[in-house]
Amino acid sequence: MEIVSVVIPTHNRSELIENAVKSVLKQTYTNFEIIIVDDASTDNTESIVKSINSEKITYIKIKESRGGNYARNLGAKNSKGSFIAFLDDDDEWLPNKLETQMKIFAKNPQIGLIYTGAEIIYKNNKYIREPKKEGNLSKTILMRNFIGTTSSVVVRKEIFNMAGGFDNEMPALQDYDLWIRICQITNIGFVREPLIKYYNHANINQITDNLSKIQIGIERIDHKYKELISQLSKREQKKRIFQRYNGFGKRKLRIGEKKEARKYFLESFKKTTNITSIKLYIASFFEFDMLIRLKNIIDKMIHRIIN
Repeated sequence: MEIVSVVIPTHNRSELIENAVKSVLKQTYTNFEIIIVDDASTDNTESIVKSINSEKITYIKIKESRGGNYARNLGAKNSKGSFIAFLDDDDEWLPNKLETQMKIFAKNPQIGLIYTGAEIIYKNNKYIREPKKEGNLSKTILMRNFIGTTSSVVVRKEIFNMAGGFDNEMPALQDYDLWIRICQITNIGFVREPLIKYYNHANINQITDNLSKIQIGIERIDHKYKELISQLSKREQKKRIFQRYNGFGKRKLRIGEKKEARKYFLESFKKTTNITSIKLYIASFFEFDMLIRLKNIIDKMIHRIIN
C-alpha cells in the first residue's frame, strides 16, 4: 500500500482546521501522513493542531507569511509518500476519498493525477460539481480549469516534481497554473462521485479583491503559456476568452452585483456567440440562492430520466 502525503496549508483558521484534519484521519485508506504547514498564523492554530492526538501529523510553522503556494510546496518537499494529496484548511473529505482514488492509480499507471466531484457549499445552499474531462487534457486544460480545487486532487509525487510545483509568484489561479503544466506531461483521471465538501466562505470584499488578483493571474498564464495557446485554433482561442468573461460574471453574480455581472455576460457573447452567456444573462435577474435551488431540481430530474 503506497504512502499518501496529505498537505494542509493553513493561516489563521483555528476554528476550521480541526474539522479538515479529522476528515483525513477518518479515511478508509490508512497509509497516509498529514503535513500541516502553518503560514505564520497569529491565532491559536498551533495549539488546536497539537491537541489532535495522532502520530500521523507533522506540524511545520513558518515564522513569516509566504502564502499558500509556498506552504504547499514546503509540505510536498517534506513529504515521504510517492503520492501527494492537498486539502485546504476550510474544506473536508468524505471517508472513502483516498481509497477510491488510489484504486484507480493502482489500475492505471499512465494516470498521473486524479480529481473528484465536489459538494460546493454556500451559506444557504449547496450543489454538486461533477468532473467532465479526463485522459489527455494537454489542450483542453488551456480553455478552462476542468480539474478545479486542490482539495480534490491526488498526484504522483514524481509528476508534481516534474511539473515544478506551485508558482510562488502567482497571486491567484495557482492551482490552474499547475494543472496546465501537469497536463502537458501525464494523463488525468477522475472520480465522478463528490468526495469533498468545498466550503465557500468568501465575502463581498474578498471576492472583489480576488477579481483583481485573478486578472493578474490570467495575464501571467497568458504570458507563460503563450506558445501553447498559439497552437489552439481560432475557435478554441475565442472559447478561452468567452469562458473567462463568464467566469468573472459568475463571481459578480455570487455577491449580488447583477448589473456588473450582465456586463461580463454581454461581453462574453460579443466575443463569441454562445448559449452559456445567454443563460447566465437571464439567470442574473434572479437571486443566487434561487439559481442554486433550480440547478439542483434540474439535476435531479435529469438523473431520474437517465436512471
